Amino acid sequence: MKKLLDDVNRSNCAVIYDIIHPLEEGELPQDTIALLGSRIVHVHMKDGMPFEDPMELNWKYTKLGEGHIPIAEILQLLNQAGYKGFYSLEWETKWRKELQIFGMEPEIVFPAYYEFMQTACHPLEK
Repeated sequence: MKKLLDDVNRSNCAVIYDIIHPLEEGELPQDTIALLGSRIVHVHMKDGMPFEDPMELNWKYTKLGEGHIPIAEILQLLNQAGYKGFYSLEWETKWRKELQIFGMEPEIVFPAYYEFMQTACHPLEK
């Protein structure tokens, strides 16, 4: 992505950082944020873990805080990089079978996301 941004070389070209995708490709958050830094203008939040089947490249999505994504570290790295944009929960129930089960409904997950982010973004205030 950095190479593409460098090749385009336009100030109005930026990225949405979906925190799970670089991890699925084996890239660490500190590397992603170091490469993209100020070009990140929006962050898609989600959590997950690798499927047990090693042939499955995508990760299995979970509720925030129940997967293997180092969310607190990512938030800290983004803060250190000067990120001032928004964080949005990307809840893909339409095509993610693991999210189409009881307990994963938006009316349950969205309030839990809000509480999780309040704690993760302001850990010393709680």
